[in-house]
Amino acid sequence: MASVLGLRRSTVIRLLLVLLAIFASTLVFTSIFIVGTVQPETDHPQYNLNANQLRKELPVHLAANSDMSESESCDDKCQERVQAGRLSQLSRVCGNDSSTVRTVDKKFIGSLNHILVLDEFKVLFCYVPKVACTNWKRALLVLLGLLDQNETISHNDIHGYARVKIPTLNKFDTSAAASRLNDYKKFVFVREPMTRLISAYRDKLEKTKNRDSMHFRENYSAKVLGIDLSKIGVKHRPEFNATFYDFISYLGNPKTRFDNWGEEHWRTVEDLCKPCQVQYDFIGRVETLERDYEYVIKNIFRYDPSRLRIHGSTNPTNSSRQSLVEEYLAEIPAKRMMALYEKFKFDFDGFGYRSPL
Repeated sequence: MASVLGLRRSTVIRLLLVLLAIFASTLVFTSIFIVGTVQPETDHPQYNLNANQLRKELPVHLAANSDMSESESCDDKCQERVQAGRLSQLSRVCGNDSSTVRTVDKKFIGSLNHILVLDEFKVLFCYVPKVACTNWKRALLVLLGLLDQNETISHNDIHGYARVKIPTLNKFDTSAAASRLNDYKKFVFVREPMTRLISAYRDKLEKTKNRDSMHFRENYSAKVLGIDLSKIGVKHRPEFNATFYDFISYLGNPKTRFDNWGEEHWRTVEDLCKPCQVQYDFIGRVETLERDYEYVIKNIFRYDPSRLRIHGSTNPTNSSRQSLVEEYLAEIPAKRMMALYEKFKFDFDGFGYRSPL
């Protein structure tokens, strides 16, 4: 009898040990899962430099107008909810994984030539051409006391002045840049990709009497059309008539490289601002520009937005008007649109804009 009881007792003990092992393995698995999941941003975020994970094929969860329209009011609590949605969408598409986090290096810092550094406010801003960047540069110059709010100044002069007075992050050594990435507040503004590209085309290639457009046509229309001027014996830089179809075909071509500075106007936000590596605190949209602008001025710069209203556009193209968008897109066949979407896929999916397909 004693031997039977001993046998039963040993069996129970073995059973308990098995259950404890299962419980312990469950805890380990849970902790691994939690570590591998994107966590809320800390004061000292890491920066993921693994480029292979940036284009995961995930469904788009947000439509272009899913977080309210410009006409709807949105207080600070509302903005926090909107930002939670925008940042969550970005994290899903980036597929951030702490197991692939690495240290920033000189090459990466050198690519951050669109991130403006405002040491006085401990703020970093990534500007994207054709995304209210002239308005933002003007506002930053005013905040820095370098420009009067009511001063009349052309958009070209604003860009030139900002280029001289506001440094970009790539100008800093690796240690100083990494410190700012960790400690400063960071924000970026984005725009529905098709309206941004239409705006770029209208402003830089279509306007016939605009001096800036003439410069772009002289420097980029041949490239857009695939014309090698050296092969046809042309020494000066002629202007060619590049249609919107030509422009979209050029952008969507997998062989196209945006290797000239002026092509920042149609480079992707993914390329310009590195949103999967730089952990932005705030993502603003042109579609909700006024309320997003006021929130940033108030909560990131700690300045009274009533004293610094957003300035009217100095170079409007009216490219967000729906009827105009439809007019331009009507001439683009599905095959060309598919190629363009593949090139700008991250800018659509990462920032919650509806696919054009």
